[in-house]
Amino acid sequence: MKRHLSIFLALLTFVSFASAQLSLDPDDDFYFIAQSWELRGVVSSLPPMRPYPLGNIKAILEEAIEKGNERDKQIAQDYWQQVTGKSWTLSLSASATGKIESNRSESDNSFDPYFILEPKVAGDHFFYKDMVSMGYSAGIAAFSSEPDEMLPIYTNIQTDTLADPATVGPADCYLDFNDVLALGKKNVFIQAGIFRSGWGPFIDQGLSLNDSSFHRTGLSFTYTGEKLSYTQLFAAIAASHAYDGSGLLPNKFLAFHAIEFSPVEKISLAYYENIVYGKRFEPAGFLPVPYMISEELTGSTDNVQMGLMIKFKPFSGFLWTTDLFIDDFDIDEIVKLNIDSKNRLGFMNGFIYAPEDSFCSQLSVNYVIITPYTYSHWDYDSDTSSTISPATYSYQNYTNNSIPMGSAIPPNSDALTFRIEFRPKKNLTVSVDTRFMRHANVCESLTDDEAITYLLADDGVYATDGSIYNHANFANEGKETGTHVDTAWDHLNFLSQDHKMYVFQAGVNAKAHINAFKKTKLSLNFGYTFEYIRNKGVDANMFPGGKVLPVKNADTITGYTYNGKTYSTSEADKKALVEDVRKEWEAALYDVINNYFTLGFTLKF
Repeated sequence: MKRHLSIFLALLTFVSFASAQLSLDPDDDFYFIAQSWELRGVVSSLPPMRPYPLGNIKAILEEAIEKGNERDKQIAQDYWQQVTGKSWTLSLSASATGKIESNRSESDNSFDPYFILEPKVAGDHFFYKDMVSMGYSAGIAAFSSEPDEMLPIYTNIQTDTLADPATVGPADCYLDFNDVLALGKKNVFIQAGIFRSGWGPFIDQGLSLNDSSFHRTGLSFTYTGEKLSYTQLFAAIAASHAYDGSGLLPNKFLAFHAIEFSPVEKISLAYYENIVYGKRFEPAGFLPVPYMISEELTGSTDNVQMGLMIKFKPFSGFLWTTDLFIDDFDIDEIVKLNIDSKNRLGFMNGFIYAPEDSFCSQLSVNYVIITPYTYSHWDYDSDTSSTISPATYSYQNYTNNSIPMGSAIPPNSDALTFRIEFRPKKNLTVSVDTRFMRHANVCESLTDDEAITYLLADDGVYATDGSIYNHANFANEGKETGTHVDTAWDHLNFLSQDHKMYVFQAGVNAKAHINAFKKTKLSLNFGYTFEYIRNKGVDANMFPGGKVLPVKNADTITGYTYNGKTYSTSEADKKALVEDVRKEWEAALYDVINNYFTLGFTLKF
């Protein structure tokens, strides 16, 4: 519902894109810094899941002040003042982005400006000798246009707001709210509230819980020991249309847990599981039991994934990580050493290096693979009939509010990412990020009969864009179970298609913090990203429903019509029909160069 509130006009005289509290935002620079301290042995083991409670943040800063070098102490003392100083703050800032797009196929250039305005109040509170803490932030975010149109491809929006805007002049205004209540000690605690969460050493790139995914209402438990750690999360998330992620419905849930064991000082092994399900409440998600077993015991058929992470620290400051995320796999074929089957998985391998006493604070490199149909589970309209319609919502795909909860890159992709962060002074950070990615539309591998099944469906039933909404089952009217897409079920098809989309991104971001005047801090931000996309449009629907109409004689299909042309049901004509549709998709591919310039500031009182 659109609301027009005049009070927003007064609020927007102050402009803000404020940083969130440390206990709420797993993307805050503090978490990169704390990770570097841990790798160098300045602080003891960090909690496995981000964000951390205020008590843990204070303990980390105390260790850094006590054990760190002079640079570490200065940084930790600044954060200490932020955490233990004024219990609440008001922040007023602005961020503006200009996007220059050059369509190389049409020699067409365009410039689009984009603004984010957001006044925000935030606070931290401790109770009972730090046993209980609370962090919160509340503001109003005003967008001049759709935020995902002004971000590099496959980048999650960082502002936690998407729904129910009020229109004020040229801007859409949203409530932006997060909070967390924590109870416990440094090594064992629970957290509850509305916040984003991340798990795994590569911040913003987790295969299971990505720090940049949309916030959610959640309850988590964490235990951290010298050799063993355990964490569990139960969260209420939002379902969206199975076709394209539009719309929102409740009663979708995520359960996650991970156990990590370190047999020796330099090596640790972690096993983790997820469940995504909906339309019922399942208490098993709260229990520290194997989800694969609980699913069998309760007769459930939910979306369950598992993973194994290995971390190796050969020397101080260096971490090598391998993460295998298993969505589904064909164990019979794997035993035969055949991987050309329905093996839906994510794989990450890379390292993080934090040098000692250097203006280069951290360097990381990783390679990620997401095979076709990973994260892309499906739903039917009911439990007793395997129908799929334009009104079908997905309660099992790995999204919350239409945003992926795992890797931001889509299925049937791989990516090589390089990141280096410089901190020449305690109040100045410069980061350089580079990524090369490949993506292909798995529907290019479909058989002619499978493609025609998609084409004959109503518009809005099946996605054929190779995204997380492109699933591996057909409807089966009047039956309780659906029909597998044989190509998806019997073959891997990882980047084996003729047309691939290539993405190259390179960016630099600089942040400076200045004590502007008494009790007021000014933060300045500049960012630039260059993006080149070859074959943009690979991610468009290849076989959209509603474009091909059947020619019938009674109930028998005798042919097809497409663009005014009629095709028979012979194999040759079916092949020609599919090829004509595919050529139309191919003709729409184009190359594009995007340049993103961002300027922002924050005044924090």
